[in-house]
Amino acid sequence: MKSACISVLLLFSAICHAQATSAKQTAVFQWNWRDTQSLTGIETVATSKDISADDRAMLLDSLLPQFKNSANPKEQALQTRVKLVDLNGDGVPELICQASGFDLCSPTGNCAFWIFQKTPAGYRRLLSRGSVQNFTIQPTRTSGFADLVLGMHGSATEQVLSLYRFREGQYRKAGCYDASWQYLGKDGEYHDSKQPRITPCR
Repeated sequence: MKSACISVLLLFSAICHAQATSAKQTAVFQWNWRDTQSLTGIETVATSKDISADDRAMLLDSLLPQFKNSANPKEQALQTRVKLVDLNGDGVPELICQASGFDLCSPTGNCAFWIFQKTPAGYRRLLSRGSVQNFTIQPTRTSGFADLVLGMHGSATEQVLSLYRFREGQYRKAGCYDASWQYLGKDGEYHDSKQPRITPCR
């Protein structure tokens, strides 16, 4: 009997802890969806005027392995969309890259996504994600690097948000959240919302 009571108490404690952790995650996570950026229509590795010829050659060396299963890896790498952003405030911008085309993109616009950091030995990959539509640079920092939120398109009113923080030399996933621009009203019907409702991923 005593053993059964202890088991019930432990189970109740675990449930309470999980609920408290979930509530804490929701309270701590702040995402300004108006700051979301997309690389659609932006410069590519081939066309960017902010990348020197030497840097372009080094970046291609780092990008080509990502396209090893493509019919024309070099052409695909050159068409990779790119944006230069200084994520750690050292004056040397990192390269935020996203694939284009059907090989590494879904019909809904989620594409392979990478972040590279320039080093004396070439470009080092800090993050690799297979399905991303947009990104948000957070005002918070971890280990000197800006935290990031990567958005994956789910539907016209839903996104899956992945929070990434810099630890041990690279960006690592630190949280997952669902963003929905619809809510179920008291009338039993779904209605559009101007602000997204954020909940931890199930």
